[in-house]
Amino acid sequence: VYLVSSSSSETSDEYTFIRKRTTLTKDGREGGSAYGLTTVTKSSSKEGGQKSDVVERKRIITSREWMSSFRQRDPTRHIVKQRRISFLYNQQSFNIHVYEEPVQGLSILHAQVDEKAPSASAGGEQADVEIPPFLSVERPLRQTAEDEKLYGAYSLSTIKGEGGSSE
Repeated sequence: VYLVSSSSSETSDEYTFIRKRTTLTKDGREGGSAYGLTTVTKSSSKEGGQKSDVVERKRIITSREWMSSFRQRDPTRHIVKQRRISFLYNQQSFNIHVYEEPVQGLSILHAQVDEKAPSASAGGEQADVEIPPFLSVERPLRQTAEDEKLYGAYSLSTIKGEGGSSE
């Protein structure tokens, strides 16, 4: 849930969102919930303004703080709902984010591998990811403005259309 922005800085783009994560039991019942508040700040570098530094400040909050913040949600944005599937494969951690709202049919795979692994390429690149054979990946996402616009939750949450509504 994205909150109304209070940032007025011209050198940075800042937004805040709250998150509620609820675990599900094996039979599909809701377990406990955890709440968080994240503030994301993107600031352009001084060299041409092309590269952005992204800083995320995260904080665990109470359910009461979450409810209070929820009342300050941004009316120009959808609430983003996604289901997560987490698993380990060959000492790699994977999360599949399956979007339910505002888009359907979009799933994004996040992989976390040991950067000191022998498969890491020289030149500062990330370690190679061994995709499990039971998954089909269309293409890797890059940290580009185009991929952020197409697949980033902040961009996906934007309500398109006249009068602030897409319905």
